[in-house]
Amino acid sequence: MGGAMWPAFIMSALAGMSTAIGGIIAVVSKRTNERFLSASLGFSAGVMLLVSFDELLPDSKTSLQPFFGQRYAGLIAAASLVAGAAVALLISVAVPSDRPRKSTARAGTRNAPNSLIRVGIVTAVAVTV
Repeated sequence: MGGAMWPAFIMSALAGMSTAIGGIIAVVSKRTNERFLSASLGFSAGVMLLVSFDELLPDSKTSLQPFFGQRYAGLIAAASLVAGAAVALLISVAVPSDRPRKSTARAGTRNAPNSLIRVGIVTAVAVTV
């Protein structure tokens, strides 16, 4: 491997190990801290939005300029971002919810674990797509 590949290899290995360690902690943990999970999901959504707007959108505009010109490259890049958000919305609608119907729900009940599982599934499918 060349000298420039080592930093990328090391960072990829660290990211993979971090994911594995987080998965092991989630499986081994005896209790679920719903507030921490909710905050973590919100943080990760913010990071994904930042990466989309700060890194991917300008890079895609630059990559599209030779094919579509300066005028349309930004428009096509932005339309692609919106199309991706629409696909994520369709995935969210397609994943079933275990929440009880409004007429059968008891007042004051919480369904946080099921909704967190659903958000995790929707996020995993959207990132995979």
